[in-house]
Amino acid sequence: MAEKQKYDMVLEILLTRTNAQRQQIAFHYNKIFKTSLMNEMNNAKPNNLKLLLQDLLTDTSILFAEELYKAIYTSNLQITSGLLMDFWENEFNQVENIYKLYSNESIWKTIEKRFGKSTQEFIQCVVETRKVKIEQQLTEDDVFKPVVNMNELLSPDSHSLLQWGEVLNSLDGIYLEDNQQQLSNLLCKLNPFQIDELDMMYQRDFRRVSSELIQRRSSGEMHDLLMSLYTYSVTKPMYFATLIHDALYKELIDMLTAQRLLIFRSEIDLQTVCDLYEAEYGIYLADDVKQKYFNKQDNALTNLLKTQKSIVF
Repeated sequence: MAEKQKYDMVLEILLTRTNAQRQQIAFHYNKIFKTSLMNEMNNAKPNNLKLLLQDLLTDTSILFAEELYKAIYTSNLQITSGLLMDFWENEFNQVENIYKLYSNESIWKTIEKRFGKSTQEFIQCVVETRKVKIEQQLTEDDVFKPVVNMNELLSPDSHSLLQWGEVLNSLDGIYLEDNQQQLSNLLCKLNPFQIDELDMMYQRDFRRVSSELIQRRSSGEMHDLLMSLYTYSVTKPMYFATLIHDALYKELIDMLTAQRLLIFRSEIDLQTVCDLYEAEYGIYLADDVKQKYFNKQDNALTNLLKTQKSIVF
């Protein structure tokens, strides 16, 4: 078998497997053949194909920790917040353990130094909120849907959904700096389903869109974080599509990071992101990636996108 055919076959196999399945393949390959599958990929050409194969054989927690470290130490708040807002349940703990191999300082201490105390507290609050497992219930159509509980003890004086809406409405006349602090304290304690529920209630009862309030009553880094939190939810994963678009057009991140962003998302809702990308920007994400990287980075990213529909769950 020709070298190119061999690597193409390995790539096809890896692209149609989950992260856990890829790690099992690598483990059993080593056990049977007494050699690392990662080392077998060292001669793959071109170089970006080798990098893609190596990334696919690396546990995503390691890739996440490496990209998070790079983003924090280059003071890239967009990537830092985007990665951290993507964690669910115990995922952050796994990445945090690996992050310690890169730095003797905690993630939160470094974020505070790079971006300031208020930014650190807000992002940490979001991460802690998303650690809590969201309860699911079976509907009459035999579909599991999240239980949206808006009456949890999120703050001492605001327990009901209506009160939360009134808090948002009252913030409109408060001085900007105080307003930002209250908005961040309010929204970081809600999971994405609760944010959606609050938004629907706010529109129904107050005939206003809560994102407009955030636009008007916040500024600077906190404005960007609040808007990210508002738009980046389970039912509206537009933030991630925007992140990839900025990577392609504003060159905010390198090709390797863009590749890893897609790998992270491939097991969650990459198809949804691609659909939203097309609706927002009028072009398929795969076509956009190919146009930006064709003849420069070959087709490593488009290979990943081509097989997204066949991901095995």
